[in-house]
Amino acid sequence: AARLQQVVFNLLSNAIKYTASRGDVVVRLECADGSAKLIVSDTGQGIGASFLPHVFERFRQADSTTTRTHGGLGLGLAIVRHLVELHGGTVRAYSPGEGRGSTFVVSLPLLSLQTESDPDQYVQTESASRVSGMRA
Repeated sequence: AARLQQVVFNLLSNAIKYTASRGDVVVRLECADGSAKLIVSDTGQGIGASFLPHVFERFRQADSTTTRTHGGLGLGLAIVRHLVELHGGTVRAYSPGEGRGSTFVVSLPLLSLQTESDPDQYVQTESASRVSGMRA
């Protein structure tokens, strides 16, 4: 659960960081065809077509100049991809271009409840997780 929380945190942090104060960040969760889809969309600065294929690479940022306005090392989305793949899922990025926002879609397989497994295996041992320290 902590690793998936990191995925959500990184995606939301990026969406908020690259969206102007009057922009929108939308988060949706959909379940269909044996998978859960987390969709994070924003009306932010978007991603250029030439950079889109590299968005999940470590240490890659669209603006690598010394005068860039956003901090970070370029690891957040690489971590997202790594954690999602460890859980057997996929992550995709979509953007119609610079200045036109972006959408990230995480797809994770759902556990089948048809197997006869120990129900205590799925008991959450901590209280409900909270996303703390985030501002929207």
